[in-house]
Amino acid sequence: MATANVESTQETNNRRRRLDMRIILPNPRFRSLTMESAWIDTISDENASAELAELYDRALDPVSGALDNVLRVHSLHPAGLSAHLDLYVAVMRGTPGLRTVEREMIALVVSQLNDCGY
Repeated sequence: MATANVESTQETNNRRRRLDMRIILPNPRFRSLTMESAWIDTISDENASAELAELYDRALDPVSGALDNVLRVHSLHPAGLSAHLDLYVAVMRGTPGLRTVEREMIALVVSQLNDCGY
């Protein structure tokens, strides 16, 4: 009986180590996947309605002054862009537990772990 418990504990520890590695390292099987890029119609700055232009202004990157494509894809549905921006503000500034810079650092680490460019 003692041997079974030791083996069970060892198996559990090995499983935990494997899970830890999955969290620390991006899954290599996704790196080998090739996918065609999707093309999503968007509305340019020049053709934006007054409502959409205002949302674009809210969404501009403060450093580059550019609008990220992940936000621009909402251009055909301004209400979706507005909701995306409101959600971002709520997540990044909604609770006093962490400073914005700490939340952005967490978002950066999670994006890197997920091999995401945003």
